[in-house]
Amino acid sequence: MDIPSIISEITSTKQGNAPKYDEGHVILTLLAIKKSQPIGRISLMRDVGLKEASMKTLIKRLKEAGLVETDKIGGTTLTEKGDMILREMETLVSYRPSMLSSIKWNAYGILVKGGNSLLNQRGILELRDLIIRQGAERVLIATFLNGRIELPPKTDEMAMGNLIQEIREAFPEAKDGDLALFITPPDLRLALKISLKVLPNVQHAS
Repeated sequence: MDIPSIISEITSTKQGNAPKYDEGHVILTLLAIKKSQPIGRISLMRDVGLKEASMKTLIKRLKEAGLVETDKIGGTTLTEKGDMILREMETLVSYRPSMLSSIKWNAYGILVKGGNSLLNQRGILELRDLIIRQGAERVLIATFLNGRIELPPKTDEMAMGNLIQEIREAFPEAKDGDLALFITPPDLRLALKISLKVLPNVQHAS
């Protein structure tokens, strides 16, 4: 399933009208629905942080994409396709709040499974620029390779020992070939948005 393309269609400009939500809001909405379904629009607005007009548009497009079903009395629920998108994303990325005390970062961590291929395709500077353009203030990129954690372009384990350990503790499930991105501000919506921006490159590489 081409998740980034499906989500991109939901956020696209139609009839000259650009929605006031982004890819992160879309996944955040699906997660909120899954957690509390059936859920009403007012609760979704509160959980996701969108105003009523934007949430109405988003729910309408989610329904058109076959990801949700709505009931005027019961509220909104995920379809099998909507649930499948969330399950597949779980196999591709992990994300969680991450405190990197050694560099005084209160961050959000994103683990991209097999994401080392991103560095081969884009390079460290282009990847960092892509993440900053999505709204991140700062980004730290770490790779898992041959049982080691590398901070490209160069890693001095003696100088970065505490940071390397914090990265390892943030994602103990990481395997060789995975890529970790730590961003500030520590915002789940932003982490989800960035995940969707980098995933097409990982899928293409695989």
